[in-house]
Amino acid sequence: MYVSIGHRMDLIGTVRLILRCGNGHRVPEPTRLADQLAAQFKNSLSMNAGE
Repeated sequence: MYVSIGHRMDLIGTVRLILRCGNGHRVPEPTRLADQLAAQFKNSLSMNAGE
């Protein structure tokens, strides 16, 4: 995620905003959830391939 310092936004405010978007993780929540869902899907495909 890219956020620039600008109008009414300083470095500290920018860092706080990014940390709030990530819920304590380095990756934004929607991206993290999509990655988890894709991993679950891939695992289900590999489990079903052995049947």
